[in-house]
Amino acid sequence: MKTEKSLTDRRYLYRNSGIELLKIIAIILIAVNHTTQSIQIGNLFPFLKLQVISADVNSLFLNMFRTFGMIGNLLFFACSSWFLLDSKKSNKQKVFSMIFDIWTVSFIFLLAFIAFDRKDVTSVDVFKSLLPTTNSNNWYLTFYILFYLAHPYINYAIYKMSKAQLLRITLVTVALYHVLHFVIAGWFFGGNVLYMTTLYFVMAYVKLYMNSFSENKRLNLILLLLSLSAHFLGMSLHNFLGLKYQFFNHLFAHWIKNYSPFVIVIAITSFNLFRQLKFTNKFINYLSSLSLLIYIIHENILFRQYCRPLLLKRFADVCGTEYIVPEVVIFAFALFIASAILACFYKELPGKLVKRISAATFSLIRKLYLQAEKKLLTLK
Repeated sequence: MKTEKSLTDRRYLYRNSGIELLKIIAIILIAVNHTTQSIQIGNLFPFLKLQVISADVNSLFLNMFRTFGMIGNLLFFACSSWFLLDSKKSNKQKVFSMIFDIWTVSFIFLLAFIAFDRKDVTSVDVFKSLLPTTNSNNWYLTFYILFYLAHPYINYAIYKMSKAQLLRITLVTVALYHVLHFVIAGWFFGGNVLYMTTLYFVMAYVKLYMNSFSENKRLNLILLLLSLSAHFLGMSLHNFLGLKYQFFNHLFAHWIKNYSPFVIVIAITSFNLFRQLKFTNKFINYLSSLSLLIYIIHENILFRQYCRPLLLKRFADVCGTEYIVPEVVIFAFALFIASAILACFYKELPGKLVKRISAATFSLIRKLYLQAEKKLLTLK
């Protein structure tokens, strides 16, 4: 009989490590963005101005780093979308397990802060830590859980559409939420759910009807380089114009949101290229499987608010704040590695117990719900 360990190894062995590698890159980019966000907390670096026009070169580079989170989010969702499009139902127990892991990690951090008698932790912090998913402490995870539960119904609609119908809804949503909304934020009631759903439609059309394009390495590489150039050169040009003309100042933050049309192209072309890296690597696949835990550990609401900015400030003071740009990158990599180690520890020790508890709790709730549903269906 195969042991649980050998079955796990087989699962990792047969994954496409190209896609898993892209997910790791996405998490690292997100970690760089979150580290950069720490600069804005507590005014610890008053000489740096983020999300605004600045003549300071360091501020411009750090503003570019702020877009890494957006790129990472869309890269990660592009990977997920490719597989979700083949799914006809959602695994409710998987969702329950995710919520349990998110809550457990949040609760562990809360206990640690209480144990160290942190006076700065407020009652609001405690409330948010006890209900991390409903409070959207990590907005992407709350969004993903809701989208995952809804995706079978979205897939049903997609597969009922003709090629022309899917093309139309894709073009319309891209035009509304990734072109017009990029020019003037606030148009057409945009939001992260709409931005990500638009990417899902784009991925659906590419997967179903653009196989030649998705397999064309040269074309995808050219489009990737062009979109990267347009994104970063566009930011630089916008910053330059903002220094001369006041009109451009309030528009600069658009580059840091999830609706940039250039980032959609970056996400799709990157996925197409990495998907064609046909190799398997157990370490890469295992590290990728820790993505959820790495995310919720390094971006825990208490850690990011009270610890990460101070740690970054101390690191910058030791090395010299004039080197803040490379210091942010080094700190982000260190944060990623530390979070990965803690994620591995959690997964192999308390995580296994949490998984069993969540499975038992889900089974009980499901049984009670089905009993209640059966009675409700008999009502007239």
